[in-house]
Amino acid sequence: MGKKEDKVKKDIIEKHDIFYDMTNAMDREDLKSELSRLANYKEEVEFAKDNDTELNELKESVKFISGPYNDAVKVLKLKTAYIHLLLRDLGYQSGQEDEAAKEG
Repeated sequence: MGKKEDKVKKDIIEKHDIFYDMTNAMDREDLKSELSRLANYKEEVEFAKDNDTELNELKESVKFISGPYNDAVKVLKLKTAYIHLLLRDLGYQSGQEDEAAKEG
């Protein structure tokens, strides 16, 4: 087994031991049926989440409140990237210290 498969198995054993025991006792058809049941339940949960009015209102509030912060970070990243371009054009590479700063 690969690392991902090992992690999945380890997590199932640690967090869902009853499920682990139950599914290891199933035959191929029972496993396929369980897979279908889980897929349907996942769709139901996602539908309920998408239609949760309170949750959606809170998401919008968070978006509105965090908007100015996100905008500021975007501007700062853009300005920083531009300075890196200017420094590169002047012959400096990222991480390279300015000789004048060393002397000072």
